[in-house]
Parts: sequence; C-alpha cells; structure tokens
Amino acid sequence: MKAGCKLAGACVDASLDLMSTGKPRLVGLNHTALEVGDVDEALRFYEAVIG
Repeated sequence: MKAGCKLAGACVDASLDLMSTGKPRLVGLNHTALEVGDVDEALRFYEAVIG
C-alpha cells in the first residue's frame, strides 16, 4: 500500500496516471453521504442492517 493510503480510505495515485493524463486516479472511497427524510427511521434501519 502506498504512503498516505489506508484500507477502505480514499487514495490518489499520483504516479504514472498523473504524468500521462494530468489527472490523479482515485483508487478508493472512505465515506458517503445520504440525505434522508426521517433521521430516526434511517438510524433504526442502518443500526438493524449494520449493527
């Protein structure tokens, strides 16, 4: 694993892709945001599913 990268964390590989395309390459994602209508209902759902 490259320096600055963590398992399940966002990591940008700035090696050959950056040099060849001028753009960094995203190789991971560490979180997402969801908009919900009822926070209490969403919490119950995710606590039941994820634990």
